Amino acid sequence: VIASSGDTLRFHVRAFDASGRPLGEREASWAVEGLVGANISSNGTLATSDQAANQGGKVVATVDGLTASAQVRVFAPLPWVENFESGRPSFWVGGGPRLTAVNQGGEQLLQKGPSPVGLHRHSVFLGPTAMSNYTIQADVMSTVQGRRRPDIGVINSGYTLDLQGNQQRIQLQSWAAELRVNERVAFDWEPNVWYTMKLRVDVEGDQGVVRGKIWRRNETEPTDWTVTAKDPYPVRNGSPGLIGYAPANIYFDNVNVLENQ
Repeated sequence: VIASSGDTLRFHVRAFDASGRPLGEREASWAVEGLVGANISSNGTLATSDQAANQGGKVVATVDGLTASAQVRVFAPLPWVENFESGRPSFWVGGGPRLTAVNQGGEQLLQKGPSPVGLHRHSVFLGPTAMSNYTIQADVMSTVQGRRRPDIGVINSGYTLDLQGNQQRIQLQSWAAELRVNERVAFDWEPNVWYTMKLRVDVEGDQGVVRGKIWRRNETEPTDWTVTAKDPYPVRNGSPGLIGYAPANIYFDNVNVLENQ
């Protein structure tokens, strides 16, 4: 279940026998786990705090010694800021076990390492799929392993801004299977150097305008966008996310999601 700060949600318990036949609704005792500021009434109505930060947890029901739980993610209004001081957020979806929070020189970072088997590419999604007209920004850094260099990027409403290591370019794309949107710009970037990536999507009538920007983290943000695409069939909403192809370690920090102004 996805909820917003200040929402109320009603939960029910429906029982089944050992053969899977329905026995109807049952009264239960209720509890919440991991949802700060939330409370649940005796009839299963969950109330989230109107001051709740982004978080994930559970609603737990107990009937005759049996328990069942429902996962709940609660999202606050934008802006969001994540610097991984409390580890990998529990309310993020995807990414696999290779995406973990690590301490590097006293700084908490999100690291994605090489997969022992299978693909090195993974995505993690940060919020509800109904989000639209926002900007995502993140600091990124990659290492290098021999001749293999990673790709690292951010996702906004179905569009991806990808910093590609072996090709030394930026790619702004949508729908990777067919590359329905595919803008490429040459961009020399170095391993073990922090960069800031920003991806903004505006839906203006029947057209989407997608803008990406990349610069060294210790330098002033450029005024001009690095790459821009206009989409006559825009993706109108989607979750913000992070993506990486990691034959060598890649890192994320200072992830921000904010409303377009």
